[in-house]
Amino acid sequence: MRKGGFARRLAFFFFLAGILPVTCLPGCGDPQAGVDYVGEPMVTIHGWIQVQEYMDVHNPRVCLLWIVTAGSPDHVVAGDAPVEGGFPARFQIDILRTPPMNALNDFTCGGFCPDGAHVGAAYIVVYDDLGESGLSNCLGETETCPDRVLGGSMDYVVAYLAEDAVPGSSTAKFVGGALKAGYHLMAVERVDREQWVACQDDCHERFCYEDEGGEPACDDQGLDECIESECGTFFDRLVEAPDGFSTEISITLFNDESDFDWPEFT
Repeated sequence: MRKGGFARRLAFFFFLAGILPVTCLPGCGDPQAGVDYVGEPMVTIHGWIQVQEYMDVHNPRVCLLWIVTAGSPDHVVAGDAPVEGGFPARFQIDILRTPPMNALNDFTCGGFCPDGAHVGAAYIVVYDDLGESGLSNCLGETETCPDRVLGGSMDYVVAYLAEDAVPGSSTAKFVGGALKAGYHLMAVERVDREQWVACQDDCHERFCYEDEGGEPACDDQGLDECIESECGTFFDRLVEAPDGFSTEISITLFNDESDFDWPEFT
């Protein structure tokens, strides 16, 4: 399966120390609201968790891991819910509040891009809370952390927009359209990396050459237009799920983290 970029780092983050600096507010294992909270969830994420082979799992929980790549350092912000019963098992996450601002990517360029918005994107991840203290308490402490990631949704991610996406803006391109502010369930449209590389090679063959001095040169405008119009982006595309949060999400768990095939959208 494909591996690469930030998605690969996420898949191995919980096994290798020092790959990704993180901030966790709130963290996996932290409640989203106090015991006296009364109100309806903003959205509910639900579906099934299944396994392909026997897994020794003790305390499974399902998380939203918010990925921030527009700033430095990268941050992961998470909230979670328990998984009840044996596998296959149903799961449900009731989202009671908006993610904090440090969970969002700043497409406003610090205010210099007025048509931008603040956007969050989160993987839906299942982990074994062996330490019974929440996964966020282990982030950055992988050498002593007893918890492990078991899998996650490879077909959907959760997006949150603090402001409306302006048509044609970088925000709209990232989320696949001029979405309104709020939570959205995003389907992942996979990009064939081998086909993308072959398309790039074809564009280079058509628009690159040797100049009169025998040095390599390219028609930069033609090359850029070829890549943009014929090859598209290297990253997987996000589009709003037709049925929104009514969608039943299927998650398969694996014993071997090399079987993870996380979406690559950043």
